[in-house]
Amino acid sequence: MATVDVLTIRSLGLEPTDSHWSSIIAALRAAGFTTTATNAFQAGFTANWRNRCSTIIIRTSSTHGDQIGARLELDAPLMAARQTSSSTVFYRAFTGMANVAQDDPSGEPPASPILPFNCQGLFGGIDATQSFSKGQGIRPNLFELLNLDAKEYLHQDVQWQGQGSLSGADDHIATFSIPRYLDFVWETRFHEETVTGETKKEFQTNLTTSMGLDASVDGFGMEMNNSFNENDYSETWNKYASLYRHHQIYTLKINQSAPTKLHQYLTEHAMDTFDNGTAAEIIDTFGTHFMTKAVFGGLKRWSSTLDIRNHEVSKSLGISLGIKVAETAPVSEDGKEGTEGTKAPDSGGANISNQSETTKKIYKSLQITTTDILGGTPRSNNDEWMTSIYRNPAVINFSLRNIADLILDPVKAADVQKEADRRMQEAGVRVNHKAQIMFNSFAGVEDDHGSGAQMDISCARLNRIDGWFNIGHYATGSLGWNTDNYQGLMIRDIPDAKVQLIVRPTGVFRTWGMRSPHRLGLFGLQGPPGYISLSDAFFREEGVGVDRFEDQGMIHEQELTVEASWGSKLWDDSHTGSNDVGSAWAVDVGPFDDAKSKILKVPDNSSPGFLFKSFSTQDTPGGKPRKLDLSKCKLLKNSFL
Repeated sequence: MATVDVLTIRSLGLEPTDSHWSSIIAALRAAGFTTTATNAFQAGFTANWRNRCSTIIIRTSSTHGDQIGARLELDAPLMAARQTSSSTVFYRAFTGMANVAQDDPSGEPPASPILPFNCQGLFGGIDATQSFSKGQGIRPNLFELLNLDAKEYLHQDVQWQGQGSLSGADDHIATFSIPRYLDFVWETRFHEETVTGETKKEFQTNLTTSMGLDASVDGFGMEMNNSFNENDYSETWNKYASLYRHHQIYTLKINQSAPTKLHQYLTEHAMDTFDNGTAAEIIDTFGTHFMTKAVFGGLKRWSSTLDIRNHEVSKSLGISLGIKVAETAPVSEDGKEGTEGTKAPDSGGANISNQSETTKKIYKSLQITTTDILGGTPRSNNDEWMTSIYRNPAVINFSLRNIADLILDPVKAADVQKEADRRMQEAGVRVNHKAQIMFNSFAGVEDDHGSGAQMDISCARLNRIDGWFNIGHYATGSLGWNTDNYQGLMIRDIPDAKVQLIVRPTGVFRTWGMRSPHRLGLFGLQGPPGYISLSDAFFREEGVGVDRFEDQGMIHEQELTVEASWGSKLWDDSHTGSNDVGSAWAVDVGPFDDAKSKILKVPDNSSPGFLFKSFSTQDTPGGKPRKLDLSKCKLLKNSFL
């Protein structure tokens, strides 16, 4: 028999400072490491820190009586250095058979429990507001794993085969000690999962479900930000997709469910915190949830997002992402990835030919937003990464329960649950707007040429887009308005709005008209109580029906508008010879080039157009007009497949 003792310091937070290293090195020397080894450890730690890797020291020794003491001695200086919140220090040993690859020829059996790799530092609580694919949410030291009575352990031999230049194809064997309250399965498996969403909210909801979180609010808010390089929780109404490639090594599952039984397996630190800590302190220390099952191994994640307005395209985005990934990271039939940077013969372009036209369009323009690797030691050679995850696995999937379920005091449990829900809510997608807007091109212009009026007017309407309303016709005080390169605003309710804030008009009324020598008219709109039209219309017709305005929105006055002011008179009917009297007045919404008041994109060196209201008089109108409250509207890009 050969034994290898492995001492690992996993960095989870701040890097130790120079003042900390003296105590860390002293502890290593006390544990039996040479000066050369300790200096190499410090240099290796600093290099690995930049890559967010674990630092591992392999110590060969046939003396094991001081193993537990060495671990505790190393813990103590870190505590004195106030680094326990950012570093977890633990000791493990594993045994190799003589006929397999051996890291150490000493031949002594281990004297203390040997837990599955990284179990001690990763199994326990989790903060479900954080990003799991970067390992940010792990909160260890919740369950007692290492210091149980000997009778509380079962022992299981495991074996795996190395790959790559580091270890060749040698077999490796280890014997693990498994606490009896945990079910342990050593099984190498590979699977892929794609999570998609038509909105950021839908993506987070689907991600929450896929990660085994049964909660009343969505979790893993930071996963959104990390996956798509977004810096807040605001809804964007983009399309989202992430491909998760899981390489499973082993699973741990708690085989007890009753809180009273689970409570006896908590660490002393956990029990003390639950008894004496505040709700905030409990969650800060152990997270919002705890793992009832954890899958250990390696994870690769690819993400992509599309800022488009089409409906029901996120699944096509997910399919396109999978094909793109297969081009550079193909998976063979045995579930092992090929060499990255090469193209699989039956992936990529070959597969896209069998997809829908929507998927093909997305595939052509798709860009992978982010790529992340969790577990192992990232290397250019995938075989070496695959081998490294056996010794340095991460938690790549889990099933969760509320951390409050571990607290026996019902009052404190309720307080903890309330605090957890509050934090989850804060890290959820926030819909801060009440409507969506985007700019669109104009469809046509009508003017009053031939009317005989002293003043001129041109009135333009926007092109139609299914599911969207225009906010009204735009006008200018001239004939033959060339609206090329101008763009006006379209509007619609946010998806899943509880109350419609934009509706179709219910009626139309004429404010002015004439029949000879031309048929002309100014028209206003009527809507349900509480809804108003932001602009009227001019047509070269004397009478029009409400069906002509089915794409013009009536806006909820209280929820989406604010007070504006009257601008200049755009037109009146002087000298037209009409029996009617009428005029059109601009609505002053603010500078047309100010983002806070911008309702029209105006080309350089061109005059602006205006929303307007019409009246059956030439007098200055009384009261105040209303304008769209842009602070309550989310401006989207007018982009369609």
